[in-house]
Amino acid sequence: MPLTKFHVITAMTATALSQLTQNFQLSTNSVTQPHLLMQQCPMIALIAEEAEATAEQKSELNQICQDTRSQIESILTPKQREVFDANLNQGKSLPSAISVLQSSPELKFSEQQWEHLKMIRQSTRTQVELKITWNQRQKTRKTHYLPR
Repeated sequence: MPLTKFHVITAMTATALSQLTQNFQLSTNSVTQPHLLMQQCPMIALIAEEAEATAEQKSELNQICQDTRSQIESILTPKQREVFDANLNQGKSLPSAISVLQSSPELKFSEQQWEHLKMIRQSTRTQVELKITWNQRQKTRKTHYLPR
């Protein structure tokens, strides 16, 4: 039976839908819900709680958490990223997922990756500082190092 335009269009549609479904699943695996902030970025979440952050600030802090995760993922090798994402999907925090990588000799960070990670951490800290007020920083003074 020869292929008709109908068969070709049906096959192309099925392929496109399959790809769309995969892309949707990948995009929904990232941190999109505020309660996941507590799981993946516990220090940011604790600062938000102690500072009594507004809903808008919490949303901005959640975005910082998401951006931090993306930046970390960008410096990982494919194998590191696979293990990192698997740990995050199991409910581990970003620091815990990094620790898992470091506990495995074949997944340890290179010197260059460590340097990038230090820059990411500093950038994250700076962004958090910019999202909370001086008075809010005072509330977090006892448990976190944030410039006053």
